[in-house]
Amino acid sequence: MNEKRNKVLSFPSPVPSKADYQRVKSAYTLPEIKQLFGLSERTIRRWTEQGIVRASSSPGSAELTYGFHALTQFRRVRDLRSQGQTMRQVEAVLQGQLSLFRARKPRSLVC
Repeated sequence: MNEKRNKVLSFPSPVPSKADYQRVKSAYTLPEIKQLFGLSERTIRRWTEQGIVRASSSPGSAELTYGFHALTQFRRVRDLRSQGQTMRQVEAVLQGQLSLFRARKPRSLVC
């Protein structure tokens, strides 16, 4: 019974010394995307060719690279597909999200 009284809890608990954190990079290669999201190379290439996810390959380089924004797109597409949505529905959702951030042209007033 004394053991229970002597136990001290500390909050917040300390972070483990070997936490599984990853640094954010400016560019990710196709194999890295494949590993991060568990997608096949074919799927990644198809989504890129369809324009669902944009690659940011450097000029003169044959290898596809992806920026940080592409990571969020890969995650979103993967999540929507796992919910059973079709690629057309996924594209509609992504277009809706992208249009929130596009600058709109001012409308001319007609009197």
